Amino acid sequence: MTENKPGLINKIFQAIKPIQKNEGTSLGVSEIESFKADYVLQDIYATSQNKKKLFIEYKEMSTYPEVAEAVDEVVSEAIFPDKSGQLVKLNILDTEILENENISKNLQKEFDFIINRVLDFNSNGADLFRKFYIEGEIYGELVLDPKHKEYGIRGINYLPSYSMRIQYDDNNEP
Repeated sequence: MTENKPGLINKIFQAIKPIQKNEGTSLGVSEIESFKADYVLQDIYATSQNKKKLFIEYKEMSTYPEVAEAVDEVVSEAIFPDKSGQLVKLNILDTEILENENISKNLQKEFDFIINRVLDFNSNGADLFRKFYIEGEIYGELVLDPKHKEYGIRGINYLPSYSMRIQYDDNNEP
């Protein structure tokens, strides 16, 4: 059976639409509109009883031109090279590790390998961040070569986030 009520996306855009005053200028959102927006936000989580439905709704929302433009702006602000041209860099905060030159070099070497070879972050960084920004989480499966374990991580397969269930221990840590 199909429902005749407007889609969730339409409800959201209707609820956050600014009110018009007599002069035709947009001055903000009325208390009634604000209440409708709160109701819609609660309705999102009440009607979407599982992650897959939320995932689909968020993906659909991200295709609207206004939302897509906003997401693009956030991504371009987040994934921006520094003065040296790097998108990400390793910042070791532990002074003991930082003072040990051997450990620091090895950590930097592994970090560079993961970022540059496995993730290919210079090419895929914006797409990864966009996926994380829209879905709220990213899960991956490390690809290893069982015949050549000395090669380490060879790649990563991204898994659909809606199919993941995080199990927490007694300390609320995954």
